Amino acid sequence: MSLASILSIARSALVTQQRAIDVTGHNIANATTPGYTRQRLEIVAETPFRTPKGTVGRGVTDAGVFANRNVFLDATVRREQGNLGRSDTLRDMLGQVEAVFGEPSDTGLGATLDAFFSAFSDLANDPSSLAARSVVRQAGSSLIQQVGLISGRLTDLATDTTTRTQDAVNQVNALATQIGELNRDIVVQGGPNKTAPDLEDRRGQLIDELSNLIQVRVIDHADGSVGVITGDTLLVDGKFAQQLEVRPLVGGGVGVGVIGSARLIDPVGGTLAALTALGQQAVPSIRAELDRLVA
Repeated sequence: MSLASILSIARSALVTQQRAIDVTGHNIANATTPGYTRQRLEIVAETPFRTPKGTVGRGVTDAGVFANRNVFLDATVRREQGNLGRSDTLRDMLGQVEAVFGEPSDTGLGATLDAFFSAFSDLANDPSSLAARSVVRQAGSSLIQQVGLISGRLTDLATDTTTRTQDAVNQVNALATQIGELNRDIVVQGGPNKTAPDLEDRRGQLIDELSNLIQVRVIDHADGSVGVITGDTLLVDGKFAQQLEVRPLVGGGVGVGVIGSARLIDPVGGTLAALTALGQQAVPSIRAELDRLVA
């Protein structure tokens, strides 16, 4: 081996180890950065030089900088994040339903009904009593006002559910667009190894945010980009992102569909799943029960 070859091997080793130190420094500098994933330099042997008598080693080089992410753990966290988003939204909205009825209390619907039936019982004991008749009228008026108040609050709750659904869809659309743009940048800047770890971290953070709104699955592509699936709909594919819209339903509530497609999507999890379930099933069901009670 010539002196030039020995010096070349030494130079490549120093350059590679210097880059490894740079990656370590980058990790330390971003130790508290939200969404940052620790990076590693993949060090490999340089392609050997072939000679008639065999191959001769040419030192060391690197195969690129990669983020230490676990695909299985990412998928698990995002699935559970969707379940958490759905549960949190259901808890908040059903808590508002409980507040509408205010039960048990001395001023709720139950107490008003008790007062109404009690007034009729007193009237039955003394049908000719003008005072008892007046109490029945007052009790009936109070019951009507109470039911009307509850009905109005349920209407407000349904309107609020629709508004929150629209806000959530707007957030999903914005996140999907940003993920598509990052896919494009990663493909362009990823280099021969199709890796751009800092951009991948930002994309992963956006996907995590998206999973709180709607349950997602991620498919890795060979060019470094990803596809994002929600339900049976491909929401993001490379640099292309589909947009969602809110659609009113005949039976009440709203649904979510892809713009340009007549089919509705099933959010499965996340805030959107809770809001659509509330608007389509929970609130109409509660209102129907109230109507049956009044009838």
